[in-house]
This record gives sequence, structure tokens and C-alpha cells, in this order.
Amino acid sequence: MTSLFGNFAIKQTLGGATFPGVLPLERLATGAVSIAPPKPNATPTIGDVTSISKGEASLEEQLFDAKAAAKIVTSRVAMRIGHEWRRRLYRQLDSLLDIEEWLAEDTPLRTESFTTFLRLMFVLKPEVKPGLGVTATGELLAMWDSSDASRLTLECLPHDVIRWVLSVPIEDRRESAAGETTIQRARDVLAAYEPNRWFVQRVPA
Repeated sequence: MTSLFGNFAIKQTLGGATFPGVLPLERLATGAVSIAPPKPNATPTIGDVTSISKGEASLEEQLFDAKAAAKIVTSRVAMRIGHEWRRRLYRQLDSLLDIEEWLAEDTPLRTESFTTFLRLMFVLKPEVKPGLGVTATGELLAMWDSSDASRLTLECLPHDVIRWVLSVPIEDRRESAAGETTIQRARDVLAAYEPNRWFVQRVPA
């Protein structure tokens, strides 16, 4: 299985540009979008939308269905995420699932993965929203970097499970770590690495 624990193929959206490719773990970079955080509340219940199986559908139909399913899921919590973030999220989805940039052998975004991502955002409540990518197996990637070249990537799996990988400078060396946890434990797991370096909007001095 393609995952964050080795080289992996992704489509990534960074500042409106998209590209397919294979990125070694150590070269993973992000393009964070800074917008207002959602209102603090309990993690909402997001109803399931059945993922579209490949079957006999064309690639264009699969991508359209995957994008539509993700937007339907988002619409169910639209009042919780704010207009600006929703607009940017829709634009990222349009870019990620653009037929012109997609490889036929890759799996379109899985709705179950996208649902985990949305619930993760309600748990983390990051002021700085992540760059997004999709693995070759259809899992959504949420990616942040910071001004000190720290990097964090969360691979969203079904049923509120995430795989995480990070790299941070500590004194005169760079430390890397990776693991798997649930979205409810994400902040506790990342606590040792000062996650506000990724999640809090920095005001220029």
C-alpha cells in the first residue's frame, strides 16, 4: 500500500498549482492557506456518503463523482466552517481532481478519507489551513510547513484514523518522527513537537 512511510505518489495543490509525481519523504513540502479558524465546538457528526466505485465509469466520471461527494459532505457542516474556508476548500478540490492533471491508474479521492479530514479540522482547529494532496490510493493528505522549515503531513484514513509524519529542527540537528493514531489523539501525539508552529498564524514582527 502506498503511504507516508516511504515514497508515495500524490497529486498536490499548492497555491492553485497542481502536479502529479513521486515525492520522497524528506522532500515533502506544503503550501498552507491562512484563513480564519472555525468556531470552537464539539466535533460534528458528518453523515457518510458512499464512495463511488470505479466499475465501468470513465476517469472523468470517477473524478466528478469524487469531487461531488466531497462537496456534499462539506455542505453538511457548511455553517461550521465559514464561507471563506469553504470557498478555498472547494477550489482546492477542483484543482486536485482536475482530469487534466490526473493519472488514470490512480484512485480518486475516497469520501471516507475526506470525512476523516473534515473531522480532523474540527479537532485541531488550525488557524493556518493545510495544503492538500491525494495519494495514489485515494487518501487525502493535509500538509503544513513553517518558517523554520518544520514539516507535518497527516494522511487521513477511514474511520477517524490518521498516519502522521513530521520533521523539525531541534538544536543543531533535524528530528523526524512518524506514527498512526486517531484524530481524537492527534494533538496529544503532536504535543512534544510544538504543533502551534504549524497551526497558529504568526504575526510579522
